[in-house]
Amino acid sequence: MEAFLNIIVELAPLWWVILAVLIGFGMRYHYSTRSRLEKLEGKTDSVSCDLHEHRISTQEKSTDKIFERLDYIIDTFIKQRPPTLQSNSPLSLSPLGIAIEKELELDKMVCNNWEKILTHLDSNSIASKNPYDIQQFCMEEAHISLEKFLAGVDIEKIKNHAYYKGNPLTHYSSIIGILIRDKYFRSKNIDVTEVDQHIPATPGTA
Repeated sequence: MEAFLNIIVELAPLWWVILAVLIGFGMRYHYSTRSRLEKLEGKTDSVSCDLHEHRISTQEKSTDKIFERLDYIIDTFIKQRPPTLQSNSPLSLSPLGIAIEKELELDKMVCNNWEKILTHLDSNSIASKNPYDIQQFCMEEAHISLEKFLAGVDIEKIKNHAYYKGNPLTHYSSIIGILIRDKYFRSKNIDVTEVDQHIPATPGTA
């Protein structure tokens, strides 16, 4: 018995080594498993968060579009029209608008992109609108979604001109809107004066 105890005592350091190895493997397995679970949870959270963020982003963009459209209507047609437009109705280019149009050849841009422009107009049932609504649609879309009317290189040219001249983009989008309206009216034999016949009545004046 004493001899057996002596053997155990002599082998004690070895037992501690074996125990330490077993504990080490156990801890390593534990942390490895925990790491895999955390990564899996992270991927799951990422998918759900990305989907949630995408939906939020889409809603925010839609809301921004609505407010941009309202701001444009208020700024352009209620508060003060941009200096590129005449103050009279139906809308037309002012001397400044004509000068900018000629300098940048904006009418040529519209002609070069006409197929793209017409596709966008048709996709929004423009033919079912009255002349006033057609004018409003052209003006608002040119301000809010100019990329739906013109090529990227054209928009870049406009932005560079606006930057160096210190002009807001509404100066240019207003010109584009008028040019598109006029070209569409010509293609449908609509006289621009017909716009005034469909201006909504001001509340209390009807």
